[in-house]
Amino acid sequence: ILVINDISSLRKLEELRKQFVTDISHEIKTPISVIRANSETLSSTGAINDPTLANKFLKSILNNSKRLSEMLDDLLELEKIEFGGLVLKKRKFLVKDQIELILDSQQALADENQISISNYIDKEIFLRADKDSFTTIFSNLINNSIKYSKHRGNIDLKAIQNHDALIISISDDGQGIEKQNLTKIFNRFYRTPKARASTKGTGLGLALVKQLANRMNADVSVDSKIGKGTTFFVTFTTK
Repeated sequence: ILVINDISSLRKLEELRKQFVTDISHEIKTPISVIRANSETLSSTGAINDPTLANKFLKSILNNSKRLSEMLDDLLELEKIEFGGLVLKKRKFLVKDQIELILDSQQALADENQISISNYIDKEIFLRADKDSFTTIFSNLINNSIKYSKHRGNIDLKAIQNHDALIISISDDGQGIEKQNLTKIFNRFYRTPKARASTKGTGLGLALVKQLANRMNADVSVDSKIGKGTTFFVTFTTK
């Protein structure tokens, strides 16, 4: 009797888990080290009695604890998607209305950066998909567009619908992404040198977008030119 078992999927799952643990171990080390160093400084050097120094160290602790919390939330969401724990619930909804809800939640950040956002999506366009996943995808993309747009910049949201697909685009007029980095930006924890220097982030947002889109049988692509801006396209199959 010869029994043959295909264990390729099991090996792939094991490799994913190993990579997942490696990524976590590497990336959480920095914020934890900063939190520990600042805490030790406050407690051992008397800096806590100096209001200026104490405020500086406490602010650093707060910022890094927030980053660590966001990172863990995103990692747990990624793990749920990658290992089959995400259950999609398809519902029919109006795309423009859902995008408006997302924009409302990020209006404060847009106002802070004096960013003008225009939603040109037709109010009659609807989509049957998992609304929570849709919201997560576009919350991340809109948040990125706000962060990487130039001061007093503009962001445009548009949609094209044909008989078998809906394509939603988000365009900003920010600094753009170098051509050699376009294939890497959807990798977990990857952030371009310019992004690391100018903005805060976990480097997990676009990886989450890509994974969610794949689970929804959608496709995410990007087009960018240095000094001109970046456009992300999310294509949903509707047939």
